[in-house]
Amino acid sequence: MSYLKMSLGDTLEEKWMNIQSIKRIRNWFKKFVIFVNVFAAVVFIMAILGGSMEMEGVGVIGAIVVLLLMLVCNYFFTVYIYGTIFAWGLFVIDRKNFMDSVPEPVKTEEVITAYLIGGEYYAGWLCLTNFTFISIVLCFIVGVWLGAINAITHFKECKDVEREIEKKYLKK
Repeated sequence: MSYLKMSLGDTLEEKWMNIQSIKRIRNWFKKFVIFVNVFAAVVFIMAILGGSMEMEGVGVIGAIVVLLLMLVCNYFFTVYIYGTIFAWGLFVIDRKNFMDSVPEPVKTEEVITAYLIGGEYYAGWLCLTNFTFISIVLCFIVGVWLGAINAITHFKECKDVEREIEKKYLKK
């Protein structure tokens, strides 16, 4: 199996579940980035109110505007670029087969339907998000580059799979 272009799966449902796994990791990364941004904002606001940070000509208001622009740009850049690369890197490094994790009495269609109607917790334990500490370390060392390559090469395929799943399961 080539790590430079990792397969998302064999069936449409398996590909979709793997995409959901990647999105779940990116959402975790998003919460982490929000926490860091809020902490940075508090430090900046304390510096602004303390008088040690202001912009010539516009004063405190200008410093607050610059802070807000910095936080918004940092959030989108970090979450949508680094978060996606990190999620793909973890997926590539710690790849598990989705179909092996589905127990016998549960059909794949039931899991997909549970996700679509909002039952993420029912379907979530079947997802591929149980990464180990070693895979996270490997992702930082090697997986970032592999994740970037796979995120770029699978972008269109992910959109197509999501569109097909919506057609197949939401039009019933």
